[in-house]
Amino acid sequence: MGKLRLEPKKQSMDADRYAKLRKTLQSARSAAADARVFWDLDEGENINEVRRDFQEVAEKEKIALVIRRPRGKKCLEFKFEKDAVVTPKRIPATESQNRIVNILEEAGEPLRKGDIVSRAGISSSTWNARIKELLKTGKVIREGTLRDSTYRLG
Repeated sequence: MGKLRLEPKKQSMDADRYAKLRKTLQSARSAAADARVFWDLDEGENINEVRRDFQEVAEKEKIALVIRRPRGKKCLEFKFEKDAVVTPKRIPATESQNRIVNILEEAGEPLRKGDIVSRAGISSSTWNARIKELLKTGKVIREGTLRDSTYRLG
């Protein structure tokens, strides 16, 4: 059986490390000709910790960034997404529902799932949960079946 802790396992990074990583990301973004840059790890650096730290800084600074590790290499690849909207990882249920309803109001016509999901900036799994709730309450109505489904306000 586990044990109860009062503090998180990973402590937040110190201000100096944060500033260094932020500066590195900003330099990499401006230097990236084809939107990709590589970060070589020093000997003994934990790749997962470095990746997590860069990801944390990118989220806080609202830098649209995908970080991946090329197979078999001791480096990280940064891909900066131009014109991408950075959204928080978790959106409250009411916020997702409101986004769906607002999009349908603005459209003034029935829309397909893909159109709503992309405009709302939500994932497909979030869509599945929220649309069930909206259909149940009658705020949204589904027309058609399966792939031919469209949605409109109730």
